[in-house]
Amino acid sequence: MTIPHIPIPAYLDTDLDLVEHMITERVRGRAIVAQIATAHTTRDAARRLRIALVLLSAQAGSYQFERTSHAATAIGLITTASSLHGGLVDPAARRSETVTAWPGMNANVPLMVGDYLFALAAAEMALAPDSRIIAYYSRSVMAFCEATLAPVRGPTAHEALAQYTEGVARSTATLIESACRAGAVCGGLIPDQIDALGRYGYALGHALAIFDDLQNLEYLLQTDIIPLPLIYAAEATGSQIPALIAQFHTNLIAEVRRTGGIERALQDAQQYLIEAQSHLNAIVDGPARNALLAVASYFTD
Repeated sequence: MTIPHIPIPAYLDTDLDLVEHMITERVRGRAIVAQIATAHTTRDAARRLRIALVLLSAQAGSYQFERTSHAATAIGLITTASSLHGGLVDPAARRSETVTAWPGMNANVPLMVGDYLFALAAAEMALAPDSRIIAYYSRSVMAFCEATLAPVRGPTAHEALAQYTEGVARSTATLIESACRAGAVCGGLIPDQIDALGRYGYALGHALAIFDDLQNLEYLLQTDIIPLPLIYAAEATGSQIPALIAQFHTNLIAEVRRTGGIERALQDAQQYLIEAQSHLNAIVDGPARNALLAVASYFTD
């Protein structure tokens, strides 16, 4: 299953490029940091989307690029840092080749680069116009680390589904929620609107995590990662997940398709997108709200 990249409005390109330039400038002159951090993440779709969500959330209010740029730069640095850390712990994250691009490299090197980028992100947050931004991002980074260290194990579908939902909430959904909240604060929105954009990001993050599972399903089924469609396949057959994997290890993806695991996961993602759209009712109509709606409706059209 191929999931295309979510389109970002063309009018954001100039500000997105400025933020990417700021990220590049932060690591310029630090050769090993620049090599590892930028070789496989420049124009990275996940990073660019999260930066765009900061900018769009700010544009839902009173937008000034200077007030928003540090929050946007911080989420870009956090995204790259979390990719490096995740790749050392989670084999599924290595599909981006962020870590494996340098065979034989001591794993401590990308780990330290990730730590360095997190520190750069912290410095960037300190330049943001509101201390709430530090709180949002700090909580999301802690949650990401907790989720990375506690992968889905099961063994029953019921247990695995609870672990999956909690793990996604602690990682992708929370990071995207923090990006939307940070942008809303930079745009001077009122508390109810900040909360609405946070809930929008939280639901959107759940959907995007599921779509990532679907896009990389064949690869994930070859690892020890348990994606959502596999959980639903185990539930449909009444099997424990290890038994299902052992029985169909040579053609597991066909069994997941046969039992409707892919369709159920897709339905979940679409429900999250509908939920995300509903939270935008609190946002004043305009180009930013329309763009945020378009992001959340891309896979439901």
